[in-house]
Amino acid sequence: MRPAATNDDATPNPNAMAAGNLTRLAVLAGDDAWREKADRLFEGVLSAAGENLIGHAALLNALDLRLRGAEIVVTGTGAHAEALLAAARKLPFLDRIVLRAPAADTLAASHPARDKIAAAPDGAAFVCVGARCSLPVMEPEALAGAVAAMRG
Repeated sequence: MRPAATNDDATPNPNAMAAGNLTRLAVLAGDDAWREKADRLFEGVLSAAGENLIGHAALLNALDLRLRGAEIVVTGTGAHAEALLAAARKLPFLDRIVLRAPAADTLAASHPARDKIAAAPDGAAFVCVGARCSLPVMEPEALAGAVAAMRG
């Protein structure tokens, strides 16, 4: 029998890494089954985190991504969309997941930005946190401010 510690050691705990990766995979694949797996992993491991918060920092970071992670959806084609995509990629890695969706039909049917894409036919970025998305962000310079506003 091999013990399965949940706390971080010299490296982040594998459970925490898996939870963060499942959260990202849910967004990138557009499949809520991955999000449900991440939630089950959190349910199984978070009870141990209450006893030692510092030892579970990686798990808390993964939970923060799950609850408050900014999903930036860049729509449209052409130079304007590429500039927005470049600006989204420059934002801090831990705070965001960038999703390129040239058209609404490339997003999952349940995605909150799917209906908003029609409001910006020439391309825009939408910052989504949880089940709500921002108004279209048209300028690359305004993207960081939109992320901060949505994360509150």
